[in-house]
Amino acid sequence: MGSNQSKNEALEALQQFARASAELAGERVPLLIRAREAGASWTDCGRALGLSKQACQAAYAKWKREAYELPIPDDQDPMFTA
Repeated sequence: MGSNQSKNEALEALQQFARASAELAGERVPLLIRAREAGASWTDCGRALGLSKQACQAAYAKWKREAYELPIPDDQDPMFTA
């Protein structure tokens, strides 16, 4: 495992990746909502994310809980009515 990167450089790269991932993760729910409002099906959204329809719906519910302090319960969420 030879590398020209120092330990500190490698750790800094990991920290940058973690920050970027966290920033992008915050966009998942709004992007899914926009896609659904534009007429995309759960199958379409899942395909775009490399997931099945069911996995996309489950991921949305999980991401919604993570993104919002008081998320809308799934049975009251308009995203699940269409």
